[in-house]
Amino acid sequence: MSSAESAATPWRKVHRITPLLNFWGTILAAISALMLNISGSALSDIGKFIRDGHLWIPLAVIGVLVLICGLVWLISQIWWREIGYQLGVETLQFKHGVISKEVRTARYDRVEAVDLVEPLIPRLFGLAEVVVETAGGKDSALKIRLLNKSVAENLREEILDRVHGNNLTAPKDPTALTEADLAAKNSPFIDTIAAAKKATEEVAAEDVLIPPIPLAHSLLSLISIPRIVFVLLVVVMTYFSETRSGFILVMVIGLMKNIWDVTDKFWQFQAYWIKPNNILAVSYGVANKRKQTIPLHRIHAVEIHQPVLWRIFKWWQIRVDIAGYGNEIDSDGTTLILPVGNKEQADKLLAAVNAVPQRPAANPVLYFHSPKRAHWFSPLSAAKQWVILDPETNRSTVSTGWAHRRISSIDISHIQEITFRQNLIQRKLKLATVEYHLVSGPVKMLAKDLEEEAAWHLLTELRSRKLPPITTAQ
Repeated sequence: MSSAESAATPWRKVHRITPLLNFWGTILAAISALMLNISGSALSDIGKFIRDGHLWIPLAVIGVLVLICGLVWLISQIWWREIGYQLGVETLQFKHGVISKEVRTARYDRVEAVDLVEPLIPRLFGLAEVVVETAGGKDSALKIRLLNKSVAENLREEILDRVHGNNLTAPKDPTALTEADLAAKNSPFIDTIAAAKKATEEVAAEDVLIPPIPLAHSLLSLISIPRIVFVLLVVVMTYFSETRSGFILVMVIGLMKNIWDVTDKFWQFQAYWIKPNNILAVSYGVANKRKQTIPLHRIHAVEIHQPVLWRIFKWWQIRVDIAGYGNEIDSDGTTLILPVGNKEQADKLLAAVNAVPQRPAANPVLYFHSPKRAHWFSPLSAAKQWVILDPETNRSTVSTGWAHRRISSIDISHIQEITFRQNLIQRKLKLATVEYHLVSGPVKMLAKDLEEEAAWHLLTELRSRKLPPITTAQ
């Protein structure tokens, strides 16, 4: 955007309490520290002091606190005045900072997804934030926070409208919602500008890939051998220990944290396929509600996973590597597109993302598996270790694991690098492993314990793969 265009396009403001809510964690920590440092005896002494005719002192303290809160509010408005966003003809900009100013810019033609996020504390005030994911690294997301939820929803639609090529010469009134817009927002599945423009058109049943996952399924997904061993270990230690209450407390805290993490991440998780824009959309969350859109072309690798105890329920889990998201712990969005579901749901998702990571009935051009002598190296997993390279679909599929079945698939043009690995034991057994280096994410692909000759053959075939053209931002 030129300087003239930038000057002509007005800067829009975020909500006035944004600076305060940005620091709510610090404020809450200060209050918690104060509460923890006041003992019961101190409270008793304070009460006695007040009853002795010193009521004016706590009233004065309250007055000082109110004055401090007023000053903090006034000071925060200095920061608020410097926070704003601007929707230009070609770019979106977000600025903030008083002492150190920063302006972030994202071109519409580089925007990959626009998500609506409702963090817990802002949600209590009816606020939300818009997260704009661009084609870049894990820190490339541009966050516009915080806005009234209706304004945030309207802004998200406006950005998507511009991304899809419908640039507007005049800024859209962020509070002007038509009846059609409101009708669209009442549908749990309508979540893009294309759908908002067709509010009367309902999402077809076949487009709803994953209906809301029952909470009971989410909690049962916590069942795993390591957790069972942990609980049994704590029970045994508690029985033989004199400080039983301490062990019980540790166990309860650990279990409650696991339960909360799963509940927060899986709560009302649902996924649907927006076919016109070729987008997978998911929504989930308790503490941080999120509506996330994932362009299918950004999904590189797919992994379908089944822990051993999940076989009782015939459940599966699907994770993906998304270009630009990185590992989930470093990202705002999720890379888990099916937290827990049956085989039918897994198959629908895999078909939507154009990946069917399972062993075909007919032998493909290249199919290698671990030989019998690999059982000396991987006694349980060797029978489940195989790799497929199918030039017809341009995909490679790798299977590993016995206790935790993992079948991963990738378009071979998305493989970044390949490594031939062979440790001392493998060298003696004439075995080798081929590792696929992928974009940062949860999916790891290793063709383990193959015949040495087969590993070299696979490596040679992968080296000759056709790579996508290198593109640069304009």
